[in-house]
Amino acid sequence: MSLFEFSGVTVLVGMYLSDQSDVQMTRRISKVILHDKYNAFNYANDIAIIVLDAPVVLSKTVGPACLPPASSDPDQYVDTNAMIMDKGVLELEQGKTATPIMANTDCKGDTIIGKYVTNSTICLDPGSGGPYSCKSDKGGPVVILPSPEAWTVVGINSYNRDCSSNGLKTRVAAYRTWIDTYMKLN
Repeated sequence: MSLFEFSGVTVLVGMYLSDQSDVQMTRRISKVILHDKYNAFNYANDIAIIVLDAPVVLSKTVGPACLPPASSDPDQYVDTNAMIMDKGVLELEQGKTATPIMANTDCKGDTIIGKYVTNSTICLDPGSGGPYSCKSDKGGPVVILPSPEAWTVVGINSYNRDCSSNGLKTRVAAYRTWIDTYMKLN
């Protein structure tokens, strides 16, 4: 999308599930910072920062998610349970559980996404029976809950073939220097 197209996008804040009647506030996108080495063919550096036109007001139903510490270790969160937040709340209510993050060496063995796995990606364990992400979840957060009410964004949904197979996630900790640089400029 071009910046002009992004400027027409409305960010719905506080929406619960697919019910837009409970949206707490709306914001427009005023700036988009794409990673300059993004590669659409292999999903490398699939990360961007969006700047909203006005601050988001925090409340009982709208809260922040923390960023992880910078790390070059692709396995820093192996076996940690993660949630796919676009559908995570819905799936938990339907009795499904969080999904453990798998080792990158295991993820490289995946016949669908293995060729795209790098030290800057993570995968969720498909054998755990937990929720998968779908194509519609692209760009959504993958979070962990290291302490009560303190969600941390460890991944960003990058590539999914379908809703029943493993997907590739951008590993946020690998991009903290890049994120910090651009956050200071805005």
